[in-house]
Amino acid sequence: MPHKIISGDSIESMRSLPAQSIDTVITSPPYYGLRDYGKDGQIGLEETPEEYIQKMVEVFQEVRRILKDEGTVWLNLGDTYVDKQLLMIPHKVAIALQEDGWYVRQDIVWAKSNPMPEPAKDRCVRAHEYFFLLSKN
Repeated sequence: MPHKIISGDSIESMRSLPAQSIDTVITSPPYYGLRDYGKDGQIGLEETPEEYIQKMVEVFQEVRRILKDEGTVWLNLGDTYVDKQLLMIPHKVAIALQEDGWYVRQDIVWAKSNPMPEPAKDRCVRAHEYFFLLSKN
């Protein structure tokens, strides 16, 4: 079967796919509050972390529909600081997905050997992100 790249609104695009038709999803959605891609309603610019987390749950409800029962999801998420505090978004998303019925099979640390410098001078450089291995059962 040939590979296909689908571009567009994530939920709307997945609705065009048949149920249980995908073996693996590998994704790195926009991180909360870090970039503006210039699209109305884009993921990542929600007003609050809670709204972002809820949006991720909605996206992954559609992922669950298209994923085969034996399929896996590899979710990469970075974190965000607000008022000098780490928000713990990756783990909050993983917990919310778990509460919505996903199995969090593993959290994997992606250690970056050459991380980007940070503008903040009062904390260490972030040299890792998380991957979460998810399954339906």
